Amino acid sequence: MRYIIVFLLFSVFQSSAQDSDVSDQKAIDKLESIYNNYKSYDTHKYEFDMTIQYPEREGETISGSLIEDGNRFSLDTKERQIISDAMTVWVFHKKRNEVEINDAEEDEDSGFLTPADVFELYKSDEYIFAISNYLFENGQNCTQIECKPKDRSSEYGKIRLTLGDKSKSILKAQVFYKNGTRIKMDLNNHVKGYVITPTTFKFDPADHDGVHVEDLRF
Repeated sequence: MRYIIVFLLFSVFQSSAQDSDVSDQKAIDKLESIYNNYKSYDTHKYEFDMTIQYPEREGETISGSLIEDGNRFSLDTKERQIISDAMTVWVFHKKRNEVEINDAEEDEDSGFLTPADVFELYKSDEYIFAISNYLFENGQNCTQIECKPKDRSSEYGKIRLTLGDKSKSILKAQVFYKNGTRIKMDLNNHVKGYVITPTTFKFDPADHDGVHVEDLRF
């Protein structure tokens, strides 16, 4: 199961990349360097603010945290908490005090995307990558990389990633949809090697007095 706090989270490419189906090798090297650093740790915790802008209605901001360990994750926001141990998924609706239990899906098209999946994009031949800008942000030098799909019928216009040169982390991801929707994800804090416990990826109804349990597993 995947989640973009998404992210799990497309300005315009440099002229050298706009009319070419070949990615900028410097952009690929940068992504690979950060991906290798990411994979050197088993566990990660992110704190994030995600802003969604719609073309014809009021937008929204969602803040929360994500803990992940391989296919296991715990996503916590004001409205709900989603926990998966890679076999079972618990969706806890806080205001309703209700938890839905489902079998974890291995299908990558389940609508969820993690930061790990963002890195995997650079390995795909369906996108073109180019370095679009260098800037100083969050106390460090950063590299901006833009990604656009080769498929002109894609719902995405482009994706823009802001990468920290020192922290070797994704600091920001922006998705530009062709219908005018804009999503901006700010990753405010990324803890690599986050210490987890046996209960990190479990939901115990006993910890929530009066919770209604809806078990939807087959």
